[in-house]
Amino acid sequence: MSLLDQIRADKLIQLAHDRFDPNPYQAELRVLHDSASSEELPDPKEDAPRPEIRAEFLRWLATDPEAAPYIDPKGLRVYATTIPGKLDLEGCHVRSTLDFRRCTFQEEIKLASAETRGIYFLDSSLDKGIFADGAVVHGKVVLSHTKSGGAIRLVGTEITGVLECSGAKLTAKGLALAADRARIGSSVFLDDDFEAWGIVRLANAEIVRTLHCVGAKIAEMQCQNMQVRGDFVWQRITKSEDTQLKLVGARVKNLRDDQESWPERGKLDIDGLVYDELTLHKRQQPADIALGKFGPELPLVARERIDWIMLQPLDKRMEPQPWMQLRDLLEKKGQRREAKYVLFRFRCLQVQGLEWHPLRWA
Repeated sequence: MSLLDQIRADKLIQLAHDRFDPNPYQAELRVLHDSASSEELPDPKEDAPRPEIRAEFLRWLATDPEAAPYIDPKGLRVYATTIPGKLDLEGCHVRSTLDFRRCTFQEEIKLASAETRGIYFLDSSLDKGIFADGAVVHGKVVLSHTKSGGAIRLVGTEITGVLECSGAKLTAKGLALAADRARIGSSVFLDDDFEAWGIVRLANAEIVRTLHCVGAKIAEMQCQNMQVRGDFVWQRITKSEDTQLKLVGARVKNLRDDQESWPERGKLDIDGLVYDELTLHKRQQPADIALGKFGPELPLVARERIDWIMLQPLDKRMEPQPWMQLRDLLEKKGQRREAKYVLFRFRCLQVQGLEWHPLRWA
């Protein structure tokens, strides 16, 4: 540790003695040293012990304005610890990035209406989830490879950077991840074996760049009226018979999917979905994944996308908007014969009724 870092650590320790507890836990002293350090710290090993620290200690350190100057710009770093109490930072102005790695939180984390420079939970365990409605994050929110038994709530949250949930395992039933009305200033990553047992809800959310759902297992994705200025990628989904994708009223620049990731019949809802481009890909192969590439692009074929539209529930299949949206895209691409075919099939459906008869469409 450099001399400057040691001076900062000594200052934090003295403040902890004066303002929090004359006898801080040994693990709390380690947090003070790590948070004062400008050095890159090694990630804790998976089997590293996780001694307890107090939630009240973290609240003091995160919010005391006199402590803030002695915390390095890398952030308030808490590695390999257990926090048995409720971490309550609701409404707080946290001047540092919160960086938790391989930590266990046994109670709910409250960040509603809080303001901070960034929130990182890496390889951690959140027994009761996060309540961060209305928070303002001037940076990233990262839950990479983190397990949560409670809902992750980011309703109305403003995040200037990415929302990264790569490899996260959200086991809450009902609502697993809620980011309704959230504004994400960059991309959202639900990939790298991301798993949600419950509902992922992005209703009325605004995503400035892209939404990646790749190599994920999602029970139900609700994206009503969501706005994605970049691509919405729905590929290599590990789906079940119950997997649902609801894009009612959503708007995306380019919907990139693969046919194997399409939900089962009756589990897709795209009424009101608006897109500038619609791109079907071959499913990613290991070589594509290794290079970070999509599978090869396939041509836009009316018959295939009509089958996609017909995956909607019976009462939605005759809604005109998905048909007209597909027709308009084909017209724009100069595929006039294909566009006319879409309109023909829609008119036939209106005449025949809601039942799907594949032989009659051959």
